[in-house]
Amino acid sequence: MHRYHKMLEPLTIRGKKLKNRLAASKFGPVYSDFDFDTAYLKRIGENGAAIVTIAFGSWSGRDLELLPDGRPVRFPDLMDLTDPVVREKYAEMIRQIQSTGSIVTVSLMLNEPIYSGLSSFDGYEDIMKQGEYAQIMNFRKREMTTQELEHMTDELAWRAKDLHDLGADMVTFYMCYRSSILAQSLSPVLNRRTDRFGGRTMRERAALTRELFEKMRALCGDDILIEIQTSAEEDQPGYTSDDWVEYCHLVQDLVDIVQIRATGCSWEHATGMLLGRESEPPMLRFARKLKESGCTLITAPVTGFSDPDKIEKYLEDGDTDLVVMARRFVSDNDFIRKIENETPEDLIPCLRCNECHQPNPSCAVNPRAADLTVYPSPQKVKKVAVIGGGIAGMAAALLCERRGHDVTLYEKSGALGGQLLKACVPDFKWPVRDYLDFVLRKVETSGIHVLMNTEADPETMKKENYDVIVCALGSEPKSIPVEGADQPFIHFADSIFGHEDELGHKVVVIGGADTGREAALHLARLGHEVTMITRKQAKFWHDNHTQKAEEEAFLHQPGLTYIEHAQVVRISEGSIELAVKYGIPRQVQGFAAVGPLGMGFVPTPLVPESLPLPNGAMMFENGQFCPRPYDETNAVTENRTLTFDSLVVSGGRKSNMDKAEQFRGLAGEYYVIGDCVKPGDIKAANASAYEVAMKI
Repeated sequence: MHRYHKMLEPLTIRGKKLKNRLAASKFGPVYSDFDFDTAYLKRIGENGAAIVTIAFGSWSGRDLELLPDGRPVRFPDLMDLTDPVVREKYAEMIRQIQSTGSIVTVSLMLNEPIYSGLSSFDGYEDIMKQGEYAQIMNFRKREMTTQELEHMTDELAWRAKDLHDLGADMVTFYMCYRSSILAQSLSPVLNRRTDRFGGRTMRERAALTRELFEKMRALCGDDILIEIQTSAEEDQPGYTSDDWVEYCHLVQDLVDIVQIRATGCSWEHATGMLLGRESEPPMLRFARKLKESGCTLITAPVTGFSDPDKIEKYLEDGDTDLVVMARRFVSDNDFIRKIENETPEDLIPCLRCNECHQPNPSCAVNPRAADLTVYPSPQKVKKVAVIGGGIAGMAAALLCERRGHDVTLYEKSGALGGQLLKACVPDFKWPVRDYLDFVLRKVETSGIHVLMNTEADPETMKKENYDVIVCALGSEPKSIPVEGADQPFIHFADSIFGHEDELGHKVVVIGGADTGREAALHLARLGHEVTMITRKQAKFWHDNHTQKAEEEAFLHQPGLTYIEHAQVVRISEGSIELAVKYGIPRQVQGFAAVGPLGMGFVPTPLVPESLPLPNGAMMFENGQFCPRPYDETNAVTENRTLTFDSLVVSGGRKSNMDKAEQFRGLAGEYYVIGDCVKPGDIKAANASAYEVAMKI
C-alpha cells in the first residue's frame, strides 16, 4: 500500500472528481498580469492541489453601491468581467488550471457593499476592532434595507452563475472573521436586524445565506459546487462552535464544502511563534466535531497542515475529508512528485513567513516559486568556487552543482550555516531550524567539495584556476552612533543566541526591528527581565496577517516591557541614558493602517470624506503607499536613565563587500551574493544565489 494512499485518494462531490484530498486556498497574485497569474496558478494545480482558488472579478454596471459623488464602489485593479477580452482571458485561466486535473473555485470575497452594512448600532466599531481583517471595516455604516439585501443575494447568485458560465467548477463565499456581510449575518452580536434576516436563533440568522444559496442553486442547478469559508467560532460574545455546527446542518442541503477557519486571520497564517512543530493544526478539532455531529458537509480545515505523514493520519483516521494548504504548494515546486515517490525527507521546509500571501508572491526558500523562466542548460561544466558557507553560499553551491558544475565550497569556520545557526536558536524559530537542517543535509549528500576551517585567499584562488568565483562572505553587526557604544561589556544581538546564560538577569535590548524584537522575546521567555528600546512606535509582529496573535504573544510575555520613541543618549557600564518623546499619538498599524479600503495591497483611495480615517502608519499619496510622519505637535521629551546587568544592541548589519573585492578579477566570472551585497533575510539570500546560479 502506498505510504500516502489516503492523501492521494480521489473524492467525488456532485459529480466533480477531486484528484486527491489536498486543496489550495486563495493566495498570491491579485490579477494584474493574466499570463503570469495563469502560469502561477497552473503550477499550483500541477503541484498537487485538487482545488485551486482564484480571486474575484468586478462587473461594471452591476455595482451594488455608489459613493456620495455617484462613483461606483469597486476595486479598480481587478479585472472587469463585462469586458469580452477580459472574459476570454479569465476563461483561459480557468481552462489552464483545469488541464492539470484540478477543479477551479472562484472566491467572491469583497463582492459585497463596502460602506453599507448588515446592522448599524452604537458600539459597532469597538466590536470590529477585536479582529484583524475586520479592522478594515470598523467604521459605522448605514444599515441596508431588506430590499437592498435581497438585491445583494440576487447579484451574488448571478455572479456565481456568470463564473459558472466562464467554466468555474465551484464558487467560494467569504464568511469568516466577521469581515463580510455574510459572516456578520451569523453573529448574534453583529446581526441586530429585526426583519426576516435577523433573529435570536441561528436558524433565523441563517436566512440571508440560505436565500443566497437557494437562488444560486436555482440559477446553476447541481452542476456547480458551493464552498463556504467560515470561522468555526467567534470571539466572545459571539456564536460558539456549537452554534456553528448547527449552522452547517442548516445549509448542508445546499452547500458542499465548509472551509474551516479561526476567529481571526492570525491562525490562518500561523508562524512558528504561534504554532509549534508538534502542534496539531488548530482547526482540525472543529472538523472532528462537525463530522461527529453527522453533518454531511465535506470538511476542509485550514492552517498548520505541512507534514505529509501527519496529514495522512488525519485523513486515515477520518478526522477530516480534505486539508487546505497554500504555503506548502509554494515552498516546493515538486511537492506532489515527492509525495507520490514517498520521499517526504526531500521536501523543502516552509518557513511560514507568508511571503507567498502577497500581491507579488514570492517564497523565502524557493526562488523558483514566482519565476516562470525556462533557463537553458550550461554549455560546459565550469569549475566553481563558492566562498562562504552561510545560506546564500550553500544555496549557490547546491544550485550550481545541480546544473552540472564542479563546485568547491569554502567555509572558514567549523560549521556551515552562517547567521542561521544563531537565528534558529529561539524556540519559536523552529521553522528556520528545520530549513537549516534540510539545507545542511542536502549539502552533505551532494557532490560539492566542502572545505571546512578553510579561509579562502587570493593566492589559493589563482592556484586553483577557477572558472567562476562566487563570494558569499556575509555581513557583520553594526554598532550605534552613541557615546559609550564601543565598550566591551556590550553584546551584539546575534552573539547572545546560544550564550544566554552569560547575560545577567536584567537586560536592556536596544533596537525594535525583527532581530531586536525577537532577541527581547527570546530572553524574556528564558526568564530574563527585559526592556526593549526602539526609536519609533513599537511593532510586535513581522507580517500583517499574524498581527493580532503575535502582538498578544509579545505584550503578554512576563518580564518583557518596552519604551518607544526613545533616543539613546549615552551608554555607561550598568546604565543607559535616554531621551524619550511622550504624547505622540499612536498610529494604527496593520490592515487598518490606511483606512477602510486600504488593506496594504489594494491601492484605492475611494474613501468618502465623511468617513473618519484612522491615524494610520501608512498613507496613500501620489498613487502609492508611503509612511506617515509621526504627529509630534504635543510631544514632550523627558530624560530617563535605566540600569541593567547586560546590554544587547541590535543596530543593523554592514556588508563585507570590501573583503569580497580581493577576489575580483581572479576568475573569468565573478559574483557577489547575499548579505555580502546588502544585508537581508533568508529570502534575499536565496534570491540572490538563484539569480547568479542561473547565469553560470
